[in-house]
Amino acid sequence: LRSSISEYDGIITSAYLNLRFRSKANPKFFHYFFRAIDSNKIIYGLGSGLRQNISYLDFRKFLFPFPPLSEQTAIANFLDDKTAKIDQAIAIKEKEITLLKERRQILIQKAVTKGLDPNVKLKDSGVEWIGKIPEHWEVRKLKYIGNMFSGLTNKRGDDFSKEPNEGFLPFIPFTNIFRNNKISENEFQFVKSNSYDVQNVVEFNNILFLMSSETFDDIGKNSIYLGKTKVFLNSFCKGFKIFDKNINPLYINFLLLSKNYRDYFASVGRGFTRINIKQEYVLIMPILYIPLNEQNQIVFYLEDIEEKIAKAISLKQQEIERLKEYKTVLIDNVVTGKVRVS
Repeated sequence: LRSSISEYDGIITSAYLNLRFRSKANPKFFHYFFRAIDSNKIIYGLGSGLRQNISYLDFRKFLFPFPPLSEQTAIANFLDDKTAKIDQAIAIKEKEITLLKERRQILIQKAVTKGLDPNVKLKDSGVEWIGKIPEHWEVRKLKYIGNMFSGLTNKRGDDFSKEPNEGFLPFIPFTNIFRNNKISENEFQFVKSNSYDVQNVVEFNNILFLMSSETFDDIGKNSIYLGKTKVFLNSFCKGFKIFDKNINPLYINFLLLSKNYRDYFASVGRGFTRINIKQEYVLIMPILYIPLNEQNQIVFYLEDIEEKIAKAISLKQQEIERLKEYKTVLIDNVVTGKVRVS
């Protein structure tokens, strides 16, 4: 949104226009009015130039509805009450989404580090941040089950496109990795290249890592590629091809999504304005090497959990969007007089 009401005395930059109201105007009423016309893209349409600039000379000619002050105040008070209740309902649903994500994280953590048998005997893993694991499980370094490869380098802005063009091949941007823990063929962008460089190509069941990020929360974030089309990878990322036939890549992907491993990546990340992680810290990372049949059982269990929780989250997100839409329509209807308030 491009408008707001100030709750402070202070200084603004030249990027802003300041509208100071006279005594016969209620600032809160016009705050809601501007929110309404902004949501309807009216303010955006007034601008010109690359940055959509609005000059005061143009803005001062804009016609405002000007109901009596008593009506302005009644409308502002009504919308204060209604929007506060809507915002509270949205906050509750956002909290429910957070709890669902935390629940998913707990279930993943328990399954990939303790297995599905609640009666299994445990032993010390020998890795402090992993803790105890089932007696028959082993701990090995990631580098012993596959090979790591780099993303594309020496590419610039004009080398990328969101749409397929001649001379461009499919490409996975880094944003897809920290948004999703699985990547399909519907999430490509495109990069200028006439042929595939086998050193940089992502293939089915490869694990992808985000090696450079703006936050410690996202550093080392992993995802698995489940598409059949060969694709390139962003330079901020690394790919990992598993060559061990006794490893289910989906199990490794779930394992690395657990809190223990997220904390590990954060602990070895380095930087200030941008956080980076060295390849060696990924390759020497201890993983839980367990029987293939148990890996498959864990994957089946967690896939079912993921589906159910993802569906629940999606429903909550749809409810939030409907509340936001209702809030926008309510404000618009009230400030334009379509709905009268007492």
